[in-house]
Amino acid sequence: MFCYSCGKENQDIAIFCKNCGAKIAAQDSISNTNVYSEKSSFFGEMSSVISGTVAFISKIIVSAIVSIVMLLGLIWVLTKFFK
Repeated sequence: MFCYSCGKENQDIAIFCKNCGAKIAAQDSISNTNVYSEKSSFFGEMSSVISGTVAFISKIIVSAIVSIVMLLGLIWVLTKFFK
């Protein structure tokens, strides 16, 4: 059985999704489950790619800011030291 909220596969007897904790409603047919799981896995995969990309970009930005601050600190120390 697939979760309607996140698309993760759960046991058929599950009441709550093991991934997101959403309540799992009984589904009418196996074909409906297959169609839903294909759609939700696509959107789940896209969500995963987007969140991974955002995390990567934010790490780059933070690293750049830290590098700039450290460089400015080094320049400040050197100017105080070699006056």
